[in-house]
Amino acid sequence: MLSRDLQVAGERGEFFRRVRTGEFVAIYRGAYVRASEWEAMGRDARYLARIRAATAYAREPLIFSHESAAALWRLPSVEPWPRRVHCLSQNSAGGRSNGMFVRHTVGVPDEVATVDGLAVTTMSRTVVDLAAASASARLWPWRMPHFVVPRIRFPAFPAPRSERTTSTPSSSCSRSAMEPLEHAG
Repeated sequence: MLSRDLQVAGERGEFFRRVRTGEFVAIYRGAYVRASEWEAMGRDARYLARIRAATAYAREPLIFSHESAAALWRLPSVEPWPRRVHCLSQNSAGGRSNGMFVRHTVGVPDEVATVDGLAVTTMSRTVVDLAAASASARLWPWRMPHFVVPRIRFPAFPAPRSERTTSTPSSSCSRSAMEPLEHAG
């Protein structure tokens, strides 16, 4: 249900009273679903509900891509589905991503499929898009907030003065860390 569709006088106030009491939950700003239905949904169904809400909310036709296309194709995902839906835009459209959409301005492909009445990238294009996005994330680890790059020192590049110590490399390692190396082989 979209709150913008509530046009009758007093209807909006009554609806938002029901939202405050927990009868409805917002899945996006302006898009709501009954709380009982939302609670009964699994993670796949919840993401599909987000896709449907985005479809209803959009002012222009959408072509779903990436994770959204994968969900519509019913491809499995080991990761949780994202909160936002992914769609394609023409390069010249200048569409922006926001709290509901991730717009990929790579152009609209010549081949588009229809799944559950929605325009979606073909299965092969979807798999390639996901693989490319996954490879990009692995190649650019600093873009991932949970990734920690270990500090490595090379003999040719001494540590800054504040980090230099007088200990030798073997004495700076703990005995428990060295044990597996001594017994290997």
